[in-house]
Amino acid sequence: MKSSFKRLKPDKQKVILTSAIEEFFEYGFKDASTNRIADKAKISKGSLYYYFGSKSDLYTACQLYTFNVFKDFADTYTQTYEGFIERLIRVNSFKQQFQNKHPEALNFFITQYYKGLFPEEVSKELKEIDSKFKLRLAEDINFSLFRDDINVDHAMQLITWTIQGYEHDIKQQTINNSFNYDNLEQCFEDSRIYFDTLKKVYYK
Repeated sequence: MKSSFKRLKPDKQKVILTSAIEEFFEYGFKDASTNRIADKAKISKGSLYYYFGSKSDLYTACQLYTFNVFKDFADTYTQTYEGFIERLIRVNSFKQQFQNKHPEALNFFITQYYKGLFPEEVSKELKEIDSKFKLRLAEDINFSLFRDDINVDHAMQLITWTIQGYEHDIKQQTINNSFNYDNLEQCFEDSRIYFDTLKKVYYK
């Protein structure tokens, strides 16, 4: 990313990066067209290369932009004293809020994250964020909602494995290019049904 791009107004920067993100998401890096990106952003191809030295530089800028959008949104997450399953529902709803606010960023982020395409420094920071987030999820849990006849630690582990299995399925579909991003809203709805089922199994 050149200084010439940084001098643009934020709204124009967003238009260019969003246009590029959508192109890279749909076609991948190899088949993405800088002509289509320029046309969609309503700039000339020469201007695009004036702002970014190469297609590769533009791709990296899109990765960093998406990561920063994710990180800024993740910083707004809040939680309260609640049940373990309610905590997972909260996280699911938070992800859906991100999808509604930044649909182009989420789709590209999912692909980059699950396929391991982010630059090394971004991947390292994502792992740190993930580790801290998992520790935070375990705070202020109301264990009294669990049934009295089950081991709470075992129940929480089983629930965690269930969610991880569902996420692993989405990851594999993403890696195999078979995940339907147009069906993402249905995934959130399915998750809510799964959580309701888990409540019936583990809660009083």
